[in-house]
Amino acid sequence: MRFAGDFQSVVGADDQIGLPITGFYEDAETFRDTVETEKRGLCTSFTWNISDTISLTYELECTEQEVPFDRGVVHADGFGFSPCDTFAGESGAGPITNRLE
Repeated sequence: MRFAGDFQSVVGADDQIGLPITGFYEDAETFRDTVETEKRGLCTSFTWNISDTISLTYELECTEQEVPFDRGVVHADGFGFSPCDTFAGESGAGPITNRLE
């Protein structure tokens, strides 16, 4: 499941100030058994056109994601590969949380 939104507006005399805002949320299962991820984020900026040749811009981005520590597909000599949907990690070893601000 994923939701995303985008809003843009300009305000002031002669549209001097721009205010875009973008956000998203994702809650997803993967092809591996018992593995889920969650991601969310917000991006915004503020632009002020001071004159025809000068503008001031401030940008902000905040994202966060929670993903499991997944070691991939297991292979052992004589046994072959494990099925792709087999999760080889430890259920108590995650999730790994990444945050960017």
